[in-house]
Formats: sequence, C-alpha cells, structure tokens
Amino acid sequence: NSRDARKLNKIANKNNRILCLDHTFLFSHEIEFLKQKIDNNSKYIELKRVNNGPFSTDLNVIEDLAPHDFSILDNIIPYEIKGVSANGVSISNDIIQKANITVFYKDTDFTANIEVSWLEKEKLRKIRLLDMEMNELEYLNNNDYLSYFNYKTSKSSKISIEKKESLFE
Repeated sequence: NSRDARKLNKIANKNNRILCLDHTFLFSHEIEFLKQKIDNNSKYIELKRVNNGPFSTDLNVIEDLAPHDFSILDNIIPYEIKGVSANGVSISNDIIQKANITVFYKDTDFTANIEVSWLEKEKLRKIRLLDMEMNELEYLNNNDYLSYFNYKTSKSSKISIEKKESLFE
C-alpha cells in the first residue's frame, strides 16, 4: 500500500539507495515478442487485468493494477502519449473498483485500452494487438504461446514463444 511505499522510500533515502519498482511481466518473453510485432500497421492494443478483489481501502483499482499495464505500454509502444481518458465505477464505498482507460498517441491513430477490475469472478490477464489487416495477436494468462486470428479470413493459429534463459539466472 502507499503507506508502506513511503516507508520503503525513507529507508532507501536514509541508506543512500535507489528504490526500484519491479514489473517482472514487463520483461517476459511474450511482451518482448509483442514489442517486435508492433509496426506502422499496428492500430490497437488492449490490456485486461481483472480478478475478484482483493478490495483495498487506501487506493483504487487504477492505482493498484493499471501501473503494470502503463509500464508495459511505455516499454513496447514507440509513440508519445497525447492524452488519456479514464472512467470508473464504485459499487461499494468511494473507491473505484472497475475502470477503463484509453490512451491516445501523438502523430498516429494508434490507440491503447486498459481494463482493470476487482469485480470479476476469475483472474484474467490478456493482451490483444490488432493491425490494419485485421490480424490479432493475443496473449492470455500464462500460456506459452500467442494466439493469431485474422478477422477477414477466420484463419487462426498458435505461435509458440521461445523461452530463453533469464538474464538473472
């Protein structure tokens, strides 16, 4: 939570250290593969991170889950952000529990959408990338492959992701 983050930051400053945020999924093979596939034909990416709670009392679902997806977007999208639009809903208390965030980029019609929620029955992590040719690449949860689908031809396949050794092992 944010209180713990402030404590950790004080400890780091006191010991003349830099506190780093770790987004391990950012460096996964699947994200690296998607990063290589983004080009001028790419038009839309959708990131979905939902589950059943846990409900927080000191931050909302955007503060809790969306930083992971913003980190991924910042790493794989080569465009500068022009603007962000967000909307959310609170079912109980004043904390937002479900939200959609749209990111617009400068000098392109590429768009990103992030959906985060604590109001889903099952945990789901999904990333979809679509291009002008109606091709879709989709990563779902912890699969070791990406699904490919073409909306014009209904052609589909699975693309295996070669697992490489971690740089940290």
